Amino acid sequence: MKKARLAVRVRLPRRLRSLFWDCDFAQLTWKDDSDLIISRVLAVGDWESIQWLRGLLPAPALRDWLERRRGAGLSRGNSGSGN
Repeated sequence: MKKARLAVRVRLPRRLRSLFWDCDFAQLTWKDDSDLIISRVLAVGDWESIQWLRGLLPAPALRDWLERRRGAGLSRGNSGSGN
């Protein structure tokens, strides 16, 4: 399955900055970082962030992304241990 592609350049809203505490927010791009952006918004984003994402991705594209990843990394309590 291919990454979701958008014809326009996506600018991340400033309110998402706190979700990417471990990244250089200014360097994030949809083209290169869409998997990270989607997973972070779904895992730790608030309702507004999720609504932003839903406005950006059509439901089938989001469903395909979730199925492809099988929900990996979406648990807030995920310690990375695989449990």
